[in-house]
Amino acid sequence: MSTPSLQVIMVATVLSLPIVSFNIPSALADDQRDFTVVNNTNTTLKALFVSLSGSTTWGENVLDKSIPTGASTELNYVGEASDCLFDIKGIFSDGAETEDRQVDFCKVGTYTFNNEGL
Repeated sequence: MSTPSLQVIMVATVLSLPIVSFNIPSALADDQRDFTVVNNTNTTLKALFVSLSGSTTWGENVLDKSIPTGASTELNYVGEASDCLFDIKGIFSDGAETEDRQVDFCKVGTYTFNNEGL
């Protein structure tokens, strides 16, 4: 009887963990929760946090670089959760912050930050 290698055990363990995150696009399969973030404000969006609705923590910034005024970027859902409702928080270069709760990313393909509420 052979024993599984450490590498096989590690891969199986990693694949079995529930992961909820959004990443900049890569060669990932499309998911209905993928979305485009548009910065329609007068200041640069420097950080973006997305978490399952009702979560008590925000997790890590999902942007690998800031989004300047008038620009956008695509984010891909990476995870195993079947949830559609997420909370979103944007932090801008002038220190302003905005949060939105229970955004249905199964139905929303574009999320736009505007000057209202900043």
